[in-house]
Amino acid sequence: MSQLEFRFQDVWNEIDALDKLVGAFCDPRSRAVLSQLKTELVGIRDSGSDSDQEWGIRQSNPFYTTVSHGGYQAGDQGEHNVFAEMTSTWTIRRIREPKKSIRPERFALTGNASTRVRVHQQAVDGRPATELAMWRMEVGDTASPGCHFHVQVLGERDNGPFPHSLDVPRLPGLLATPPAIVEFVVSELFQDSWIKHVAGQRAELNRWMPIQRRRLGALLQWQLDVVRNASGSPWAILKKAKPEPDLFLAQ
Repeated sequence: MSQLEFRFQDVWNEIDALDKLVGAFCDPRSRAVLSQLKTELVGIRDSGSDSDQEWGIRQSNPFYTTVSHGGYQAGDQGEHNVFAEMTSTWTIRRIREPKKSIRPERFALTGNASTRVRVHQQAVDGRPATELAMWRMEVGDTASPGCHFHVQVLGERDNGPFPHSLDVPRLPGLLATPPAIVEFVVSELFQDSWIKHVAGQRAELNRWMPIQRRRLGALLQWQLDVVRNASGSPWAILKKAKPEPDLFLAQ
């Protein structure tokens, strides 16, 4: 399995900053979802267990955005009024420090790393909301046949299109953590308003920006290095490449 590592503090800061940034785009029923995500991660660090543990946005309590009234196109010209539902599941293990008295600073991604996004048509005239789209943004393991960071469309049903038995395409991806994917989805559904929202120099943006800049920069640099050093087909080499565990740990 992949042993990609993350700092607890980095992910906590990421969640805290997004929780404040995304407030206006978060459905009221999901106000506590991100804070709960952080609380669970604190619990894993302090649990005393060195075994694999499940962490994520639970299917029983998804993160819902507010309704986008056509905002997925510029000028709010989209045909549909939609909202997103997001859940995630990561299998992680805290990394024991040499001195047992010191709390772990890092955790490793040891198994599943998938964030599922569903886009729903708003309920109207007494009719229930209708699912219009679904995809998953994932981090692969050592046996993953596609790019280590990838996106898969549908793939949870036996019948098509995109049935479970045909797990292609694995589209190259750039985002890893659930908070980063939440921002991606919000920025897709609210094209104009999200850009305006994050344009100001606010304290929470100043916390969010360096984490995302460093992580995206590290991922893009790793991909560029793989391609530059490829001795065969660059695409084939990139598909097989696996990052070092400390990819996201640089200051």
